[in-house]
Amino acid sequence: MNSFITLMSFTLPHEAHLAKISLEAEGIHVELKDELTTQVYNFYSDAIGGVKIQVLKSDFQKAKEILELAGYFPKVKPSSKSLFDRFSEGLPLIGKASLEIRLISFFAFFLVILVILLMVYLSA
Repeated sequence: MNSFITLMSFTLPHEAHLAKISLEAEGIHVELKDELTTQVYNFYSDAIGGVKIQVLKSDFQKAKEILELAGYFPKVKPSSKSLFDRFSEGLPLIGKASLEIRLISFFAFFLVILVILLMVYLSA
């Protein structure tokens, strides 16, 4: 028996149809699950997991490669940079400095602000 598995899902039916056309052009049999439900009750789409594109198990890898080439699965490189590093590298004056210099600069800046606030509080 041929069993279908879900390749991906979309919130709106027309988005799923565009992907379906790409797959069918390459000769892959595609079924759309929950399409009519989301057409009639579109606010249910997120609750039921959207419109699912299902392909045969034997066609899964080929279908995934086709949709990757079409841009449906963007390849995202994991960033090895820390959140502080990504934030601070765009700052003027210190953005091009090394990470250690940026850390020292931030620490010194906040230390100066703290000292100023403390002096203002004690003088009042």
